[in-house]
Amino acid sequence: MSADDRSHYAYFCCNTCFFVEHILKRKTKNELLTAKAGLESTKMTITTNLTTAEGLQKAVDSMKPLLEVKEKYKTAYKKLNLTVSGSDSMGDSSTSNTDREEVKKEINELKKNYLEKRRLTIKQQKEFLLLNIIGTILNVAENLFIILFMSYHLMVTGNILIGGFAIAIISANKMRNMFSELQWRLTQINKQSIFADKVRKFLETESKIISGERDLDTFESIEFKNVTFTYQVKEENDSEEKTVYALENVSFKINKGDRIALVGYNGAGKTTITKLMMRLYDVTEGEILINGVNIKEYRLDMLREKIGAVFQDYKVFAATVAENVLADVYTPEKEQTVLDALKDSTFDEKLETLPNGIQTELTKEFYKEGTELSGGESQKIAIARVFAHNNELIVMDEPSSALDPIAEYNLNVGIDKNAKGKTVVFITHRLSTTRHVDMIYMLENGKIIENGSHDDLISQNGKYASMFNLQAAKYKT
Repeated sequence: MSADDRSHYAYFCCNTCFFVEHILKRKTKNELLTAKAGLESTKMTITTNLTTAEGLQKAVDSMKPLLEVKEKYKTAYKKLNLTVSGSDSMGDSSTSNTDREEVKKEINELKKNYLEKRRLTIKQQKEFLLLNIIGTILNVAENLFIILFMSYHLMVTGNILIGGFAIAIISANKMRNMFSELQWRLTQINKQSIFADKVRKFLETESKIISGERDLDTFESIEFKNVTFTYQVKEENDSEEKTVYALENVSFKINKGDRIALVGYNGAGKTTITKLMMRLYDVTEGEILINGVNIKEYRLDMLREKIGAVFQDYKVFAATVAENVLADVYTPEKEQTVLDALKDSTFDEKLETLPNGIQTELTKEFYKEGTELSGGESQKIAIARVFAHNNELIVMDEPSSALDPIAEYNLNVGIDKNAKGKTVVFITHRLSTTRHVDMIYMLENGKIIENGSHDDLISQNGKYASMFNLQAAKYKT
């Protein structure tokens, strides 16, 4: 096989690795996860064995598992059996329609970005080649002119000394290097413009959620009255959109100081409820009342100031620990607030090991010496972010999913301390958390199918009791 063929094959391998690796980074179903372990070794084999015909054959063999993964992915995608959030910790294999749409959008975005990057790369290569040819011609002409001109004055007219000759050559080389750098920077303009365009589009995006005019001074109650939330999906090979019900005719009321838990399988509508509370979405039918007034009448900024949330897709930013907790500029008078929040989220032990305490830079995005946190440590930072603010309604979406049992217990103690007199909404798969809440709502297919205290639901011996006993059995065996 020729060198060109090996080059084309290497290009195909790299692109296949990139696409499959991106998909595997999502928490997919178990049939895809089995191939993830061999991905890195497969890529290494491809990279190191493309120099000879024998090595190329090894690379071909090594690609077989990767291509099998790709086929499995395609099969799973056709069945729409792929979720963003991964397999349910309670053993349910059902898939959220919302998650399916998220995956579809992400795949389409991935393809779009890949094709755009490829187009720009080819364009940049052509531009760079053209500029390189022009630059080379100019460099040769420049050097030839300088040498001939200076040699004439050095040897014929005697108007220049050897030192002046050397200075002229050095200056010419400097000019050439500066021109080369300018040439390279010109090829990067299109590449950088992509990021600038994304920022511009984001800044120009207008919210579809319209703010009301009423002030919200305090939170007394929130009530869902016959709330239905739907969205449109377009199935593959189907020209018509279909209406999917994320919530259907949901009604309940939470008073100030109540602690409730939303439980259910993936796609039941738990997270949708909390996002409707924050008006990240608006209801399709029914209404949400805060203090007896429709939520749409309140100012958005005042509404969201009352709510502190920790979602599953929390973020740790490339900033200091203190700035991450405050989500704001740090000043010395806020130090105790930051320390108390970190202690209540059980991050204090890790804090003692950090080189600069709460001034330690997190992630290596901007600082090479930045500290990388584990999943559990990052989750504690996100929880501390809620504790550092005086929110009247706290939403905890799987707050202990990345924590060990001891950290989970200490976190519950911290929540008890910080949530006195506040309303707390838990979304959890660990039903040990639900034993101490005032009310539990069990959701299935966007509907509330059971509600009551832990003891009430256990005595009913329904879906909740079955889930709780299933989890408890794992600790007994």
